[in-house]
Amino acid sequence: GKNHNYFTPGQKVFFEEDSGVKLPFGNWSGSYEYMPLFYDGAPFVADIYSPKTYLIMPSVNIFLSGELREVYDFELVILNGSPEDSFWIGGDTVNISADLPEDSYFVNWRWANDTISIPLSNYVHNVDSPNTYVILPDMDMEIEAVFAYTLTVENGSGSGTYEAGDTVNFETNTPLVGLIFDKWIAIDFITGDTLISTEVKIAEPDSNSTYLIMPTRSIIVVASYTVKKYTLTVIDGTGSGNYIVGERVEIIADAFPSGTIFKKWNGFNFYSLVNDSLADTTYITMTSADITVEAVYTCGCGENLNQLTGNKISIYPNPAKDKITIENFDVFNSNLIEICDISGRVALNQTLQNSTIDISNLVPGVYIVKVSTASGIFISKLIKE
Repeated sequence: GKNHNYFTPGQKVFFEEDSGVKLPFGNWSGSYEYMPLFYDGAPFVADIYSPKTYLIMPSVNIFLSGELREVYDFELVILNGSPEDSFWIGGDTVNISADLPEDSYFVNWRWANDTISIPLSNYVHNVDSPNTYVILPDMDMEIEAVFAYTLTVENGSGSGTYEAGDTVNFETNTPLVGLIFDKWIAIDFITGDTLISTEVKIAEPDSNSTYLIMPTRSIIVVASYTVKKYTLTVIDGTGSGNYIVGERVEIIADAFPSGTIFKKWNGFNFYSLVNDSLADTTYITMTSADITVEAVYTCGCGENLNQLTGNKISIYPNPAKDKITIENFDVFNSNLIEICDISGRVALNQTLQNSTIDISNLVPGVYIVKVSTASGIFISKLIKE
């Protein structure tokens, strides 16, 4: 300590610990006339435990000694910050700083061992600041800087800021008409690189509602979609398959059964999608539903199937508006001709006198032309415009 000198009895004398001493002060002790000074108290020393105090000088020579307290080196470990690992004396003040990643937000300082019940704020000046200081207690300390990272969910919900290790639930938005959810894709927030499953673990990447464990980086998860295809089933015809909304698909009726002609395409709620439901070759525009269509055939004019031979008669033009001409008229001259609608109702019935027939009075639609001869019945389909 300081203040070596001679003093008169009764004088107040101030003294203190040597400022160059690095160890904690313990107490003052000493002797007078070679006897312990403080063996039974110290009535003339104000505070034997204070490094700076005073005494009233007695009428004897006094020797005083500042005793230093026994100390130990305590380890301070800083995770995700600095200084990383160092040894200090209890009571030392140590500045600490968080090593903040580029794509993160500082949350706070915490005990690395979450079983410690002592509030960390007892030793850390400001646990919510990335740059602060610690007053080291008489024990080892291991603390960590905790960061939060951004999760951005594109085409879905669940975006936010989360700590590494958090379980985060997210799900897709309702897809647009004609689209169907495909899978989740994870992307690095900084680089834009696609991340593999070992870098970001999405529990069920093929499910529209799932979760992930937040990694130590900010990421983007994107709900990807594919174009939904719907099934077209063509009965007694070609064109069946899976198609996207708006796709135009050609449908063709199979060859007519013997003695019949094509009547129409039939199905449920499909007429607005078929370009011409009365044509054996046409197309259908796919919508956002599965569709079934069937080619329907008819015998024509009320005749039974086994009464028709299936022989074809050629007429032109077809489609026609006012008149039609029958080829090879000589074969059919003076025979009965019937023109029926597809329900079997006879719309025209007369004996052939020439090759041209007036159809101007017929309602536009699909008709069956039937000529009965001694050698058989001849039929053809006619479209009246």
